[in-house]
Amino acid sequence: MKRFTTVDEFDFQPGDTLLTRNEKDNSTPGYWNHCAIYVGDERVVEAQVEPYNRVMYSHIGEFIERYPVIRVLRHSSTNMAVAVATNAILSVDKSYWGIASIFRRLRALKRGENCVSVVRRAWSLALNNDPRWHRPDHLLEFKGFEIVAEKEANY
Repeated sequence: MKRFTTVDEFDFQPGDTLLTRNEKDNSTPGYWNHCAIYVGDERVVEAQVEPYNRVMYSHIGEFIERYPVIRVLRHSSTNMAVAVATNAILSVDKSYWGIASIFRRLRALKRGENCVSVVRRAWSLALNNDPRWHRPDHLLEFKGFEIVAEKEANY
């Protein structure tokens, strides 16, 4: 597994699924408190409450600086990963809704997305099967992922 602290130290690939943890301010259930998907061209798709309350693109460099702890999960199938990246892009500009990963029917009514529902939807479409993730911690249980890189906090 590769360790990194900057974007130049790791070769991110479309479909890489990113788990993050902010250790200083983490009141969410579970160890991991955020997830996102790298889609290529130095962009990450993520659902953020602030500043825009939307699913949005972030620059991978800014994303890495923002989070002190990151795990990069990669699927063994490159074709699957590219499909996931393409599916994640479909969520950009949707509104944010905090409990969207639990209430699938309400997402269908255009109530919004959260970080897990964006990742879950992208993988569901690629797999043609819903992995039923409700929290970022659930992604680590998926047998198709390998942890390929990590960034650790330097507190």
